Amino acid sequence: MQILKNAAWTFLDTAAISFSRILLAVILSWVFGAAGYGIFQLSITTISLMASLAVVGLSIANNFLAGRFQEKLASILGNSVTFSLAAGTAIGLITFIGMLLLEHSVFAEVPRSFWGWILVSIPLQTLNMALSGILFGRNLFRTKFLGTSIQFGFLALGVGVAAAAKWLSLSLLLPFWVLCLIWADAYWLFTLLKMTAWTIRLDRKLLKEQLTYGGYAFLYNMAHLLNFRLDLLLVAYFLDARNVGWYSLASSITEALLYLPKSFGVAILTKTAAESSRTETSSYKLAYKGVNLSIVLLSILVAAAAPFVIPLVFSSNFIPVVKPLWLLIPGTIAMALGILASFHLFGLGNARLPSQAALAAMVATVVLDIILIPVLGIQGAALASSISYTLFMWFAVRGIIKALGTSVRELMVPTLEDAKTLIRIGLRGLKHVRP
Repeated sequence: MQILKNAAWTFLDTAAISFSRILLAVILSWVFGAAGYGIFQLSITTISLMASLAVVGLSIANNFLAGRFQEKLASILGNSVTFSLAAGTAIGLITFIGMLLLEHSVFAEVPRSFWGWILVSIPLQTLNMALSGILFGRNLFRTKFLGTSIQFGFLALGVGVAAAAKWLSLSLLLPFWVLCLIWADAYWLFTLLKMTAWTIRLDRKLLKEQLTYGGYAFLYNMAHLLNFRLDLLLVAYFLDARNVGWYSLASSITEALLYLPKSFGVAILTKTAAESSRTETSSYKLAYKGVNLSIVLLSILVAAAAPFVIPLVFSSNFIPVVKPLWLLIPGTIAMALGILASFHLFGLGNARLPSQAALAAMVATVVLDIILIPVLGIQGAALASSISYTLFMWFAVRGIIKALGTSVRELMVPTLEDAKTLIRIGLRGLKHVRP
C-alpha cells in the first residue's frame, strides 16, 4: 500500500507538470506559433540538460541515501545545497561558452535576451533536482507535489494571465520560469530545514559517498535525458524552429504517458532502498503488470485521438505533429517498462546496469538521428527514438528479471485476475491520497 500511496502522489506530481506543460503549449502555440514555441522549448531543454550534468546523479543518490541513512539528513542537505549551487554555476559558465560557439547553428533563433535567464536557471534547476531526491528518500511525496504545483502552476497561470491581457512576449517567458523555480526551491528547502532543526552540515566523507553512488546514476540521468532531449537539439541543427516546435509537442505528449511508470519507479526505489533484505516480489510484479496494461491502453487512446485533437487544440499549423507522435508511441511503451525496471535496480543498489542501458540507447539515438533526420525530418527523429527506447527497455528488463528470479511473462503480462486486483487496489488506494 505504501508503494501505491507514494506512486499516487508522484503521479499527481507529474500530472501537474504535464497539465501545465500542455497548457503552456496551447497558449504559446496560439500566441507565437510553432517557431516561438520551439524557441522556448529549446531554451528549457538546454537548462534541463546542463542542470542534469551539474547535479552529477545526486537526485537519485539522495533518494537512496536519504532513505537508507535517515539520521544523516542535515549532512545530505548541506552537501547537496553547497555542491549543486557551485556545480550549477560552473556549468552555467560552460553553457555560455557553448552557446557562443553554437550561436549560428543550434541557437541561431534563440534571442540573446534569453541567454542570461538560461544561465541563471541552471544552478536553480540543479538545486531543484537535488532537493527532489531528498524529498523522495524521506517519503515526502506530498511535499514534492505541492512544490511542483507551485512551480508549474504559477508558471502556467502567469503566462495565461499575460496572454489574456495581451502583453505576453517571448522575452517574459524565461523570467517567469526563473521566478517559479525560486519559489519551489525555497519551499522545499524550508521544509527540509525544519526537519533538521535549521541545521545543515558539510560532510566530505558523505559527499564522496553521494557522488560515488551518484556517478553511476549520473551516467543514467545524462544518457536517459539525452535520449529524450538530444534529438531536439539535432532537429534544431538540421532543420528550423518550426520543426523544433512540432517535434517538441509530439515528444511532450508521449512523455506524458511515461509519468505513470516514473511515479511507480520512484516509489519502488524508495521502498526497496529502505529494506534491509529482499522481500516477497508479488507486489512488485503487480506494479509492473499494472503499468504495462495502463500504458498500452493509454497509448492506443492517444494515437487514435491525435489526428482530431491536435489541430483542434493547437491549430491546424500543428498537423505535422501527428505522424512523429505515432512513430514515438511504440518506443514510449517500451520506455515505460525500461524506466520501471531501472528505478527498481537503483533501489536494489545496482546503479551500473541502468546506466549502461541508458548509455547504449543514447549512442543509438545519436547515430540514428544523424542518419534519419536529414532524410526523414522529424519523423526520422521519432523513429530513431522509438528504436533506442526499445533497446533501453531490453537491457533494463533483462537485468530486473535476473535480479528477481522471474520471467517476462510473470513480470509483464497481466491475467484477468491481476486486472481485477489492480482495480480493487486502485480504488482502495485513492482513499489514502488526500491533499
